[in-house]
Formats: sequence, C-alpha cells, structure tokens
Amino acid sequence: MNRFEFEDRIKLFHVGDCMRLICRGNYGDYVEVGRLIKVEKGRVYLDKGFSHSYRRIKRIEICLENDERSIKKCG
Repeated sequence: MNRFEFEDRIKLFHVGDCMRLICRGNYGDYVEVGRLIKVEKGRVYLDKGFSHSYRRIKRIEICLENDERSIKKCG
C-alpha cells in the first residue's frame, strides 16, 4: 500500500474501531485483528502485537465485533 492510499483509508477509522490488517510478511501474508490504538508516522498500532508499517500493509478492512470474538477464540 502506498502512503497516499494508506492515509486516505486510515481516515475512515477512529481510535477503538475493530480492524483487520492483511500484511505482507517475509514468508507469506498474515492477518492481524484488533482494536485501533493510534496511527503515528505511517504505522498502525493495534491493542495486541506489534505496530505495522504502511509498507507492509496490503489491505485494511473493518472487522465486526462478532468476527473479532470468533477469531480471538480460535487464536
């Protein structure tokens, strides 16, 4: 995701919103689900795990609370 696309997409989210990030990893893509804590200097901070750079993020999606609960039970 380029910087301009990232900035346009992240404007749709507010602190506390549940979001799903599809990220580009070293050995394949991975998914992170969590609540948005902050966005700072091109990085997204969720309530768990590490921060994620806009360069690694392929897609940002909204995540419903029901989806979040079912994913956290499995993982």
